[in-house]
Amino acid sequence: MTPRPVAGQYLTKTLFRKAVTCPRKLVYATRPDLYPSQVTSGDGLAQYLADEGVRFGNYCKGMFPQGVEVGLSGTAPTVENLVAETAGLLKRDTKRITVFEGAIRHEKFFLRPDILDRVTNEDSNTAPELRLIEVKAKSWNSNKSYESLMWTRGKPKASFLRYVQDVAFQAMVAKLSYPEYKVSSWLMMPDRAKVMNGGNLCDTNFDEQVNSEGDENLVLADNQGIATLVNVDDAVAQVTGDFIDGRGLSEVASSWADAIQGDSSIDANIGARCSSCEYRDGKAFKMCWEEATKDDSHADLILDLHAISEKKVKHFLQQKKYQMVDLTYEDFELNSGGMPNEVRKGVDPKKIITRAQRQFYQICTRKRESTCPSERRSYIVRKDALQSEMRTWKYPLHFIDFETIAPALPHFSGDSPYDSYAFQLSHHTLDEDHEVKHSSEFLNTRYDTRPSIEFLDALYESIGPILTEGGTLMQWSPHETRTLQTMLASPITQAELSPEKCAGLSQFLQGGSSPMVDLHQLASRHYYVDGSSASTSIKRLLKPTIDASDELKRLYGSPTYNGHNFTNFQWYQEDADGNAKFTEFIVGRNATVLVAKRESAAGLVKYPINRANGHPFQIHYLKMYRLWSGVDDQAFRWYSQGGNTQAWNESFNTEENLVCRDACNMTACDIRKLKWNRISMMCSVARWYDWGRMMDRPRKDIMAALRQISLEDALFSTSVSFLSLLPGQANAFADLYKGKRGVEMPLTDINIEALLADPVFQTNSINKWLRLVSKSAANDQRDPIFALVAYRPFIYPDPVIPPVSLSPTLARLGAPVLRIGDSLFTGDPNSANGLSHHVKSISQFSRSLCCAE
Repeated sequence: MTPRPVAGQYLTKTLFRKAVTCPRKLVYATRPDLYPSQVTSGDGLAQYLADEGVRFGNYCKGMFPQGVEVGLSGTAPTVENLVAETAGLLKRDTKRITVFEGAIRHEKFFLRPDILDRVTNEDSNTAPELRLIEVKAKSWNSNKSYESLMWTRGKPKASFLRYVQDVAFQAMVAKLSYPEYKVSSWLMMPDRAKVMNGGNLCDTNFDEQVNSEGDENLVLADNQGIATLVNVDDAVAQVTGDFIDGRGLSEVASSWADAIQGDSSIDANIGARCSSCEYRDGKAFKMCWEEATKDDSHADLILDLHAISEKKVKHFLQQKKYQMVDLTYEDFELNSGGMPNEVRKGVDPKKIITRAQRQFYQICTRKRESTCPSERRSYIVRKDALQSEMRTWKYPLHFIDFETIAPALPHFSGDSPYDSYAFQLSHHTLDEDHEVKHSSEFLNTRYDTRPSIEFLDALYESIGPILTEGGTLMQWSPHETRTLQTMLASPITQAELSPEKCAGLSQFLQGGSSPMVDLHQLASRHYYVDGSSASTSIKRLLKPTIDASDELKRLYGSPTYNGHNFTNFQWYQEDADGNAKFTEFIVGRNATVLVAKRESAAGLVKYPINRANGHPFQIHYLKMYRLWSGVDDQAFRWYSQGGNTQAWNESFNTEENLVCRDACNMTACDIRKLKWNRISMMCSVARWYDWGRMMDRPRKDIMAALRQISLEDALFSTSVSFLSLLPGQANAFADLYKGKRGVEMPLTDINIEALLADPVFQTNSINKWLRLVSKSAANDQRDPIFALVAYRPFIYPDPVIPPVSLSPTLARLGAPVLRIGDSLFTGDPNSANGLSHHVKSISQFSRSLCCAE
């Protein structure tokens, strides 16, 4: 039976965007409980792009100082209230009103446009214009013509089509809801032709420019700043009339809305796009695939063929060929020897591996692995052609790798959107004896200084000698070439970098005397190896290449590598099956870090190493020690009804709790005076995690052990929050309060204004939090208490250990203990258990245990 979406939902912007990629996703997006998406916030690149979009969106709001944001009035944010508030704002008797995150509803449609800008014309006979503005962090360049950027062969370009479709849907709903206005469609995008001025740097708190009241006299000139407003009425008209397969937008959107309302079903329609579907690894994809193909096999599908085209997938599906093993050389127009039946002009398949050949090799690998999984990996090299290239190389070989960012909002005055900032350089060499050396490196750690000139100085020092001493410079993909070319063309570089260095570095570009060799291009043309899925990514090639080569295993299978960060390091090892096993790495949001191992008193631990200095990572936090918490009376019932309050009072009024009593401004605490019959503001030292309530079916052995714990040893916890600090922020805080690192200070001792005045706190939203806290400071409130703390994170390979005498309480329990990491805090013993970081994990672990009697 074909599944249906949940009835009663609106077709929103988010659902519309999903349906444009595949209408069937409406079924899954409206039932995330049954069909979870595999898209996670842990994807570093995706999160970075999302953050850039939010930052640019806030910047664009700042270009409309008269704007009013919907939903800040204090009323409940229901659909009805949001729609009514938006309508009320648009009807204000002013010449112009700008609304952020307004709400528009018409029958089955509901959306919240980024910006609605209503302008009343001087001519009273002309309908007011309602500009519907969609903010996109998509690059634009106003130095080029609108037609060349937006149009191709009478249709919007593919690079802009999804944005035009998005704003077209919103314009359609706006016209239906507000027929009295002339609705126009706009995209607001970062403009590469403009530069950031000194007053609008990216660290500015753009959120503060959003006005909750609105002022028609505050109107910035259109297109002022680095964002450009682009009218797309013509593109919207084109896609509105012919949206999908000759059907108009209104018809298509209505059919999708009907499906969401439960009035119709959506059939599965599979194609090449399914390879990157966010539901690929779940039952949603299996349901689609089986429904469309009547085939229940989900492994080694044709979707996973390297660089497979939509046309080719459609052809194979029509032939009912769903898996790689169903294909032969004939499906790729090859002969039995793997050569093309027809050779394209300028392409010699004996020298260059074509895409069809690479796909065929991938199929051969899968068939071979399915019949003989233990067979050694093999590879294919266009040897003569590759050796011809290699004969032009001169030793030593130099390998460089750049780390860069290209933010939508420039970081420095005078820069344009999406200007590249190179902040890290790694330089290795390989001599004729195959000895690898880490020759040099550069890492910029300051956020307040443009790194370009320092980076180029370091790069010239690293590779400049090649021009006089010889050698060959290499890269993997043209990223380094493009970055260097862009940086050298910058007016700032030409003004600040010496002419000698500019000229020298230019020699490594195409047309220079020593252009970089692109190893990725050579691998794409001349090399294939089993286990790479036909990819030419260096990450996909490394391990299978080592597995296939005895010589490489010999070269890198001994502890001979020495660099700036490692000594006598062995890159290659073998697992039990004789395959390559590399040093374990943790891949995080911002970097890849080496993991070290160490025997500690608590057993073997793993911890990340800072590659820059070889030291364990140290993470800085500003701790907010909340002494007051909203507590449910059930959490204290065990004590209040037991009558043993005197023991509690004695345990509280001790020297160890001096800080608590000082913050409460009390000399004694009487638990009997606390109010139990409502949610009260309680001292958080008294918070007890009620394991009986946390578990659905508490285990009898755990509950029996808890009842034997005396009152003074009970499991209490403090309420602690941590704000992540950059190293520069931690140093600034420490400088302001010398000698107080790790020392707890009440709010009244913190100079919030001094912190806000320091530019270092304008990054990562710390300033927003400080402003929020400053409201409490204005009332002479001592709570919360602060401390600057740091910790070195680590993990245990085995989180469950036998009972140990870590504390009398744990020993008395006599049950296995769950160890948790993130606990190497320094300077703050109250934070040493790391519990605030792991409450969810502990809860889930407890629930898994409680199911057995």
